[in-house]
Amino acid sequence: MIRTLLLDFSYTLCFPKTKETIESLNGLYKQILQDDSTAQALDNFLINQELLDYLLTLRTHCRLYVFTSGTMHTDPVISHMLKPVFDGYITSIELNMPKAYPNTYKVIANKLDVTTNEILFIDDQQKNVVAAITAGANAIRYTNNTETIRQIKKLLETVS
Repeated sequence: MIRTLLLDFSYTLCFPKTKETIESLNGLYKQILQDDSTAQALDNFLINQELLDYLLTLRTHCRLYVFTSGTMHTDPVISHMLKPVFDGYITSIELNMPKAYPNTYKVIANKLDVTTNEILFIDDQQKNVVAAITAGANAIRYTNNTETIRQIKKLLETVS
């Protein structure tokens, strides 16, 4: 049974407003604040409200965590939007382990007091999805909301 959903932040819960591909949203965020300390996160980024709304309906069924490589989720405006949905945040910085390393998901499972097969991880990067699956977790590669929500529903039905 899936007891915990872990969601990546960049390109899953947050997207740049620009259509150009940006390697690091956290890097862009830091650069924007360095260039203009009065800049607001939502001037340059979009929060995936549709996915957040769906996840909110799952709160009675499982715990929800953001698993990110950066710190952008701590921005006051973004944090205010995430707080009602998520039970907490885990960063690869805090763990000192990359997302692409299978043992990372075992450490997270231990930290959250679940087994790896009770975790569903959602990330836009295939290498991170493969690492989670290798560790024994369930994982979905985020491509768009419709497909991701469909896959979550399917997994919650079949694995429960």
